[in-house]
Amino acid sequence: MGLTAEETIVLEVLKRALEFVEKCPVDSKVIDDSFPTLRCPACGTPFCMFPCAEKLALKNKKCPTCKRFEMGRLREIVRNSSYLEKLEELKATDAVSSSIYNKLKLEYEARSRDAIQRAYSDGSKQS
Repeated sequence: MGLTAEETIVLEVLKRALEFVEKCPVDSKVIDDSFPTLRCPACGTPFCMFPCAEKLALKNKKCPTCKRFEMGRLREIVRNSSYLEKLEELKATDAVSSSIYNKLKLEYEARSRDAIQRAYSDGSKQS
């Protein structure tokens, strides 16, 4: 049983549209706004933060796309994002008070901003 004309058109349009979709080079997951991502500071390739960028950072691998940037330089960003996720879980279960939550959230966000600034300002100069 073959495809109808409408199904064929849909498939042709979908194939063309998928050429413009960003995918993580590690697990081929479509990059969208539903989960945290990191980009290689050298080439701009997006990665799923968890688990792809996390694994690359922890093992200090080079970016699989450009082979120039040492992903270990993103380790602090990944770690702070992980801390923030855990903090959100604690807050959702009332395991942490609002004052402690707010204090820690501000601290992790400040650390993340600093780490992002360091990695992305220095990363583009790396070769």
